Amino acid sequence: MSTDFLKIETGLSFLLNDDRYLLKNNLSERSITHKLAEHYQKLFRTWDVDCEYNKNLRRPKEITIEPRLLLSKMADHLGELAPKIRDMFHNNVSPEDINSLKQQLCQPKFEYLEDRDVLLFLIKINNQVLKERIYPDIIIHKRGKKKNHIVIEAKKSNNTNAISRIYDLIKLATLVLSPEYKYKKGIFIEFPISKDLSGIKTFKREDCLFSKVYKYIPKY
Repeated sequence: MSTDFLKIETGLSFLLNDDRYLLKNNLSERSITHKLAEHYQKLFRTWDVDCEYNKNLRRPKEITIEPRLLLSKMADHLGELAPKIRDMFHNNVSPEDINSLKQQLCQPKFEYLEDRDVLLFLIKINNQVLKERIYPDIIIHKRGKKKNHIVIEAKKSNNTNAISRIYDLIKLATLVLSPEYKYKKGIFIEFPISKDLSGIKTFKREDCLFSKVYKYIPKY
């Protein structure tokens, strides 16, 4: 296991052990990510750890996406990703849904997809390069320098909005793959929210839909 993964998992263990009150009483995601960032600052001593940091040097942090390229790649991989997509959406996505999306992605005059039809790409498209300002939940980086290490997005387990979860994964993948940001890893974390956390001892890491992006979910 890499040192980075070990530190990520250690910070989550600290959160479970020291900050259970936040999880048991359904505090806001900002409150929980703030405490987790404090743990990571102690673990990643040579880095700066910030919450909702929206600057890229002196400019707002934005993601730039070429819709046609991304949609083409998604269409190519939809068949391969179908089981993961169905699992991610708790089997509420049918093979027909995926085939329909694939056909839409391949349309030569693609202009717009309704949110309800978009499983992977969630930004409104007008066939142009789009930019959207983003606020990662936690970043591990060097302030004032183009030196980015790990970017983290998190959702509480009782936040079951599939669209927002996939959008988080898109953001992580973009920040990892973008030549402008070059984060080494993107991490998506699910915080367990329950009055009874006795059955949760740790988190398990899973590979995600995108390269260098990983999910940590509670291990029961």
